Amino acid sequence: MATTWLSAHLGRKSQHPKFDKAIERLLTEMLNKGPKWRKLDTLIHVTGLSAEHTKEYLIEIGARGSETGGDRWGLISRNPLSEIATAD
Repeated sequence: MATTWLSAHLGRKSQHPKFDKAIERLLTEMLNKGPKWRKLDTLIHVTGLSAEHTKEYLIEIGARGSETGGDRWGLISRNPLSEIATAD
């Protein structure tokens, strides 16, 4: 199972680590500034990535989806799981 995950994880990464870092910085900046939650469509349009790849980068930078807000994403550091019942 770990080998399958590792192969998929490494296969998703581009051959260009500078690109990966740039995407991670861009998403992190977007989620650190402004609203606590961002629409997935906005993140897709800004990065130019597919929905699947955008979600993979979001998970890697420590983001999570909202349980009640449709396709909204935010950093776990700004939206801790302990706040799900009260603020999500």
